[in-house]
Amino acid sequence: MKRQPLCPLLALFFLFFQTMNAKGVELIPSIILQASSSTRCWHFDAHVLATPKTRQIGFSGQPLTVSALLFVWPQTQARNFWMKNTHIRIHLFRVDQTGQVETHDQLDPGEAFVYRDPSQGRYAVEIRSDWLDTQSSEALQHITKFSGGPFGSSTRTGCQPLQRPSRGMIPSH
Repeated sequence: MKRQPLCPLLALFFLFFQTMNAKGVELIPSIILQASSSTRCWHFDAHVLATPKTRQIGFSGQPLTVSALLFVWPQTQARNFWMKNTHIRIHLFRVDQTGQVETHDQLDPGEAFVYRDPSQGRYAVEIRSDWLDTQSSEALQHITKFSGGPFGSSTRTGCQPLQRPSRGMIPSH
């Protein structure tokens, strides 16, 4: 019986996957999160960083198409954040297991300062400031709750997508 060759596209996928694994590149899952304040809400894709290696890299190694990161740790304990090799301003939210925001900080690029986490959390969300217009950046500081992924689903509707501003719009810095 003669063997049939694999579909060329399928063969290409396997070759790509083997190459990525050989280089030690981790495939990072994405989820849709929703962020809510008392007056607005947004939905966006976030990469889930659940391994020590991916959490250490954070936004310093992310491609430009990622607007947010969800940091997940296996147990609760104090965490530290820094902006090493990160060239964009970031909104950092420490979040409890229900999605309630515990703290919010705005981290500036290139700072050597270590942001110490006062809470004993398992989750943090980072959102890039350069993906926000000035009005959204100011409103984002009032986020009180995240939903989706580990935080459960939301019943709130009408949320706007968080997406990179079109050309000509000046991002907030």
